Amino acid sequence: MVIASVDNYAPVSQVAALFKAGARYENGKTIGINHVLRNAAGLTTKDATVFGITRNIEQLGASLTCVTTREHIIYSLQCLRSELDIGLKYLASSSNRQEFRPWELKDYQYRIGLDLAQLKQSPQVQVLENLHKAAFRSGLGNSVYCGESAVGRHDPDLLRLYVNQHFTSSRMAVVAVGVDHDQLVGYVNSLFNVETGPGLSTTPSKYSGGEIRVETGYSVVHAAVATEGFSLSKPQEAFALGVLQHILGTGPRVKRGVGSKLSLALAKVTETPYATSSLNMNYSDSGLFGFYVAGQSEEMAKLLKAAAGVFSSITKSGAISEQDVAAARQKLKSELHMAAEDPVRRARLMGIRAVITKQVLTSAEIDKLVDAVTVADVTNVAKKVVNGKRSMAAVGDLTNTPYIDQLVVGS
Repeated sequence: MVIASVDNYAPVSQVAALFKAGARYENGKTIGINHVLRNAAGLTTKDATVFGITRNIEQLGASLTCVTTREHIIYSLQCLRSELDIGLKYLASSSNRQEFRPWELKDYQYRIGLDLAQLKQSPQVQVLENLHKAAFRSGLGNSVYCGESAVGRHDPDLLRLYVNQHFTSSRMAVVAVGVDHDQLVGYVNSLFNVETGPGLSTTPSKYSGGEIRVETGYSVVHAAVATEGFSLSKPQEAFALGVLQHILGTGPRVKRGVGSKLSLALAKVTETPYATSSLNMNYSDSGLFGFYVAGQSEEMAKLLKAAAGVFSSITKSGAISEQDVAAARQKLKSELHMAAEDPVRRARLMGIRAVITKQVLTSAEIDKLVDAVTVADVTNVAKKVVNGKRSMAAVGDLTNTPYIDQLVVGS
């Protein structure tokens, strides 16, 4: 188990317990189980009832939450430093000593239906879910949402089996912000009683590429196009890709200023409102890199082809200058440092890196890696991602939205 901390001497402590047990590790029988586990967080454990957990956490003025990603299940506690010894008991209990009582699971099943209803109203989330499905099919292609056909299918025995197979010491990290490290180690050793060993073995996700289109009545179309990116296990390439992302643009940051390469290209082909950003998602063994566009249905052909043109042009000689790279390096460092200002985000990012790479980088080490990125590094990763097989997802009135094979510059 990896235990990592940063003590900023704040009065409020943030502790997160991460397990390498996210949606990518689900199979045909367990598909959707992460959504169930997320909603079951806070139910009766071997140490406390639902009422007991809720009442005591509220009395502490604390917050106990659970989120799931494609790779991780993350249980987080935020409480006063002076109450950490009590709060951590409930964090440990809720993360690895749940009972999964059948009647409680049934009573809380409505939460899954609510999440699925909200998903249908969020085309942005639908597009990213479908983009992963098109790109990887299984593994990283598994959704973080439980499909309607699987609701109610996960019984207590299946939940316990999944937890036993994936909530093990070598698949786990406990990270904290605002906690003395020796104190944290003592708490973890006394409270977190998980199985030792590597847990269930898994195979790496294979990038396949594909396309998923969902026709709806939305007049605004949301679409994303991506190729295979780089994993967090390759920090040099991952940081170079992060710099490239900021060269292309990550959405509006200031009220007035110079637009990004993507935004400027799209502004030349339409006068209607639109939104665009580059995408860069890194996982333990793969990633996705591309662009996202939202615009009026009748304008999507022009918008997507303009974005695809920018995406393809970055591999041309001289397309990326030293000035572009220098500015993007500063933007990337600023983004990473601002994330570190938020203890919740900082703990989560520390934990993800700790679980995947078994190490945590300091701010100085991150700055050094970003500053080491050169024009040649960015050009090399650009050629690798741009020339890769593309994946696409789109949601809305797709009458004028081109298919992926039609997104060729000049077509």
